Amino acid sequence: EHVQGIATEGGGLTSHAAVFARSMGIPTIANVAGLLEGVAEGDFVILDATEGVIRINPGELVRQQFVRAGETTAEPFHGDEPPEWTERESATRDGERILLRAACGNLPEVEQATALGMEGVGLYRTELLYLVDNVQPSREALVRHYRTVVETSRGPVTLRLLNVDSSLQVPYLHFEREANPHLGRAGVRSLLAHEPLLRRQLQAILIASLGSEVGIALPMINDCGELRKVKEILFEERIELRKSGVEFQERVELGCVVETPAAVFGIRDLARESDFLVVNLDSLLQYLLAADRESAELSHWFASLHPVAVRAIQNLCEVCREARRPLSFFGVTATVRTNLPLLLGSGVREFCVPPGELRVLLAAISEVDLASANRAARVAARSSCQAETSSLLEGFRHGYVRP
Repeated sequence: EHVQGIATEGGGLTSHAAVFARSMGIPTIANVAGLLEGVAEGDFVILDATEGVIRINPGELVRQQFVRAGETTAEPFHGDEPPEWTERESATRDGERILLRAACGNLPEVEQATALGMEGVGLYRTELLYLVDNVQPSREALVRHYRTVVETSRGPVTLRLLNVDSSLQVPYLHFEREANPHLGRAGVRSLLAHEPLLRRQLQAILIASLGSEVGIALPMINDCGELRKVKEILFEERIELRKSGVEFQERVELGCVVETPAAVFGIRDLARESDFLVVNLDSLLQYLLAADRESAELSHWFASLHPVAVRAIQNLCEVCREARRPLSFFGVTATVRTNLPLLLGSGVREFCVPPGELRVLLAAISEVDLASANRAARVAARSSCQAETSSLLEGFRHGYVRP
């Protein structure tokens, strides 16, 4: 879906990238009018066929996104039929069905999820289009992108609204890097501080989701005040679209991404006023434990679920079950094999997983006995420290759990 390479003196791509582009019927740099003046020898070039654009010297984060897409969208099977392992039912060893939807950040990942038969996109990160240029994308560009995502997906799609902090240096969102970006103007805080941007994204989603089942997830929500404000803006944008005569989806579900302690403590209020909830387990653990998950020295805090985290997860599952609200989990920590017994035993029944990790997670879930997992979660929640939880998980792996 994309070609990357280094620009050569003649204005083309390096030979391996250019040959591949020609074999796919994609024009190379030298064949695109007006671009020879904009590219110099040694420039890093990405030809993004999914968006129909060429990106010159994109930022490191954008490069990583495309590299990741290339790694995860390598052909998972040969021919038109998916591999046999995709036919395995997503269920525990004792037959409890677990819903696995895709977590994606670009179109190639959505295509792979569909090819593997995944039941929709449980979380689509919408940041990429905002990171490739110094100006925000137009409504038309957003509509094209979201519409392709929705049409490509095999089932419902949940689009998470733009979630960037000042460390990403998006010029029209942040003038400078904050002292502590993770605790600064990010997620819904940033969106509400830049209402025109939020309104444009909401309009694009409403237009692109016409006739489809789409949800909107609000990142970094703390309380119902933020949720209500977005609801008001969404209502106003529906009115504007009606006035302009543009067709759009009248009904879209609005949910919250649970990732702050405030959202955990206020979960009953959020569950009452939102349509669904999605837990970003990586961020939630980071904020609960006040530990930077990017720090190698603090990585042991994330090796297994802390007892406090287990208690929080159990409460989230209980509240959402009582309120009859869908609850899903995503993040690296949510798909770690050693954490699965505690998550499933706490009541988690839905995950959002990158398509490239589907096979491993299916196998891991099939090995979990739910009765033992329930006991493990109960004991873990009563533990007084992480070391006790780690011992418990070691026992679970060896087939026994303390009563």
